[in-house]
Amino acid sequence: MNQKLFRRRIYVTGLSLIVLSVAFIVRLIHLHFNPRIIVKDDQNSQFLRGSIKDRNGFILAISIEKESLFANPEEIASPAETAGAIAPLLNMPTDAILEKLKKKKRFVWIARMLDNTQAAAIQRLGIRGLYFRKEYQRVYPHERLAANIVGFVGSDHKGLEGIEYSLNNVLAGDDGGFKVEGLRFGRNVVLTIDRLVHQAINRQYHVSP
Repeated sequence: MNQKLFRRRIYVTGLSLIVLSVAFIVRLIHLHFNPRIIVKDDQNSQFLRGSIKDRNGFILAISIEKESLFANPEEIASPAETAGAIAPLLNMPTDAILEKLKKKKRFVWIARMLDNTQAAAIQRLGIRGLYFRKEYQRVYPHERLAANIVGFVGSDHKGLEGIEYSLNNVLAGDDGGFKVEGLRFGRNVVLTIDRLVHQAINRQYHVSP
């Protein structure tokens, strides 16, 4: 092989690698200092917990979708004005929100599990730097009915007592749930208990002599 041609190929290859390395480093620097980056909170992996039902299909525990508000303080043009605008909508002290918006972070939770009215009102403000993330709140439609059997979950959406605890892997989808667009779905659990029977027992127990 022609030595001159061989050396030329080596130079071209080396130059290409240098250009790619420089471009990669520039990209990393840009990403690092870009204030629009939103650092996601990965403490709670996103999953829809399965429902718990009685033998007739009545729901005893279910997860409902809620909007949670977070902010990138580096994008907030006026922390004081922003805090003042959203505080009445969230029923929170302005100072508490302002303290969060002044943090030197790119991700801070402002309020979790908002109702639809609150979320819609804040969205209408169109304030740059405020964002929403969907989360799931565990709800027990019949309150404490068969609570000793059904159990409950903690703030991390993991079962702590009863069926919520003993079948946590099933309800959370850890044992074979499926994913759709990054959201993991748990499986439903059907119990042998009868809601109506338990309600009748509760009514009888609370009747005054």
